[in-house]
Amino acid sequence: DSEIGHQPGESQNYTMVTDDGLTRSYIVHLPTNYKPNKRRAKAVIFALPGFLTSAQEFHDGMNINGHSDENDYIIVYPQGNEMLRGNGEIIYNWNDLSSSRSPTPSGPTCDTNNLNRAIAVAQAICPDTDGGDCAWTNCQVDDISFIDQLADKIEEDFCIDTSKENVIGF
Repeated sequence: DSEIGHQPGESQNYTMVTDDGLTRSYIVHLPTNYKPNKRRAKAVIFALPGFLTSAQEFHDGMNINGHSDENDYIIVYPQGNEMLRGNGEIIYNWNDLSSSRSPTPSGPTCDTNNLNRAIAVAQAICPDTDGGDCAWTNCQVDDISFIDQLADKIEEDFCIDTSKENVIGF
């Protein structure tokens, strides 16, 4: 059943502590006719914001909530991990194999070759960082595990049709 106080047709901010001890945030939008009834289980879409974009900016700027209300599905906006750049700016990103590798049981396994390619691409975005380095994702964060755990949490807290879980994003 839904979290106490979360009304249909509204979006609400939540946090959870992941298995690796990090506090992660996400926004949930319930469609206007949501009722926690297993016979009326809803599809869910996880909407992942792109590089530099926060979950709140994605929520506010994409007008997906109206589509959710009209088509009767739940939408979840997970927050990518935050990194503080040398100039004090916060950037948001996802740890994926294009920039680094997720932690393993032995610890982080940053892929320097992939990171160097990412740095070359990102120089136009962040040329003012120390020494010209531009580490734009955090290899200490396991975002794949976060999304898996978030899906489990959403299934526990809301009435979800688990055969209709989808992901969109940039």
